[in-house]
Amino acid sequence: PLVATIVREALSRGRRKLLHRRAADGLAARQGAQLTAVAGQLAHHYGEAGDSERALHFADMAGMEALHMSAAAEALAFFTQAQSIRFSPHRQLEIGMALILLPGRMAQARATMQEALETFEAAGDLHGTVKAGLRLAASHLATQEGAAVLRWARRVLPDLEMVEDAELHASAHYLMGTAQYRNGYDMAAAATHLQKATELVNAHGIDSEIGFMSWFEWGNLCLEHGDLAQAIAKFQQAQRVAQSRQSILFEALSLNNMAHATLLTGAVAQALMLVEQAMQLAETYALQPMRYYFLSTRGEVALAAGQLLAADDWFNQALTLAQKYDNPVFVANVQAHLGRAAQARGEFDTALALLTTAQDAIAETHALYLQIQISLWLADLQIARNYVNSAAFHLQQADARLHAAEYGLLHAQANRLRPQIASSPSLQRAP
Repeated sequence: PLVATIVREALSRGRRKLLHRRAADGLAARQGAQLTAVAGQLAHHYGEAGDSERALHFADMAGMEALHMSAAAEALAFFTQAQSIRFSPHRQLEIGMALILLPGRMAQARATMQEALETFEAAGDLHGTVKAGLRLAASHLATQEGAAVLRWARRVLPDLEMVEDAELHASAHYLMGTAQYRNGYDMAAAATHLQKATELVNAHGIDSEIGFMSWFEWGNLCLEHGDLAQAIAKFQQAQRVAQSRQSILFEALSLNNMAHATLLTGAVAQALMLVEQAMQLAETYALQPMRYYFLSTRGEVALAAGQLLAADDWFNQALTLAQKYDNPVFVANVQAHLGRAAQARGEFDTALALLTTAQDAIAETHALYLQIQISLWLADLQIARNYVNSAAFHLQQADARLHAAEYGLLHAQANRLRPQIASSPSLQRAP
């Protein structure tokens, strides 16, 4: 190594460039048409050889491949290399996508994408403006901020009418449908948007993530509507489309949500099998940014199976990661599940503290479904504590939000609680 270092350091700059050029050309020749696998190496060698155009080309190629594999740090490094050669607002959007997958970088990701949007707007680039606006809208789906999704989508929808791009139109339908059902809008209208997105993808042969994302969110819509069979069918289709595009991330997410829907049917063993498949994919392919979803579902399965200590452990692991990756709504979701686990252990005061903390954390958000769900869980807890007045209060809270929403599972849960409250002796005071 010492001799090699001395020789390397003794090389003239011109000689080093020549060696890097030969290394790059030789590697490209050996690889043939399959250059994606070595794009990162080619970007490095061509960069060192002073061939900025080829370095730029292969850095972009390597960045896109890394992003496709959810290797966010690698994607960020490659895109940053390319951006240092020549700035592009399109690449700025990809940098934003990579930042979303890194812990604690969501605000930076959105600022980066907004900078790209403003660059497009200043240049009068309608296509770029719409693309950036839709990417910004999509960034709020991950943190369950449906109102922000609608705000960004509506900002660029007038421009979309003047852009002939099937993929962008499919993206807009996907985002509008998803944001509408998450905000308690008419579910039939939301489903129509998601269906239109899948139809556009199929009709135009669009090779992007929009296809499986639309099937995935359509499954979530069916789940919240209470149609578990349709939800499972949609998640299965999302998984098939994800597999066809080799998207390990969405294959794992589809399996996870399939597990959740299956658990709600009472099939605990089958749900366990599905979530373990998702967790195995996450382990094999290092899907760290999404692991908290799988850990939380694993906790729900353990809770349903009566494995209360194990459930607590899974939920706490999920909580740590959700906090790390800047998802406050999901943090509240996991805290609520920890409250349910505490209630199952008979630790009612702990359960009340956890559920109340979760409720307070999302009080100013637009996480409508979770707000209603936590109110119903609090009502159930207060029935168990014999604080019937308090239970009735929490049920009224839920009803106030539920009356215009088509959340079938939550309506069914509320209907189960009403006779329990009506038949219980009322207490004068409840904490």
